[in-house]
Amino acid sequence: MISIPLQLFLWASALLVMVSILVGVLRTGISPMPSSRGAVQQVLELVVPPRPGSIYELGAAWGSLAIPLARAFPDRRIIAYELSTIPWLFLLLRVRVSGLDNIEVVRRDFFRDDLGKAAVVVCYLYPGSMVQLSTKLQSELIPGTVVVSNTFALPGWVPDQQSQLKDMYRTNIYRFVVDKESGA
Repeated sequence: MISIPLQLFLWASALLVMVSILVGVLRTGISPMPSSRGAVQQVLELVVPPRPGSIYELGAAWGSLAIPLARAFPDRRIIAYELSTIPWLFLLLRVRVSGLDNIEVVRRDFFRDDLGKAAVVVCYLYPGSMVQLSTKLQSELIPGTVVVSNTFALPGWVPDQQSQLKDMYRTNIYRFVVDKESGA
């Protein structure tokens, strides 16, 4: 049987985790959702780096894309952005335990950073942030940069590849290449 002080500690810890996730949801507008295995596989197939450079994952959450990206592209630096505290800590722990040394876990709002050095940008964000991200990527990414998005398309961009998973959600995965003339 668990002692009362230990029970209180466990309940307080669980409450702290839930409040932290709730605060993250209120700050970012979305809960940290892991990508399905099928979505991860499809993203990995569409991530074809066009040139040397880093792969940026925006909104890395629990690492369901960042870890497989690091394993699939061991010669690339994976920059994994996550703003919510608990998912960020969890991802940091996963990276340390995995022994992968090509992932940099960043706890910062990627909208405040210049993403122009990315060879590839991967994201699984909510529709509202995709509008803002579309403008940011058009202004910062150089022609030929690949953008792969899980579930939500970039408004105003035409994907060069799109696939629909055979899962219960009929999840779409989009691949875009920054165009020389239009930026998208």
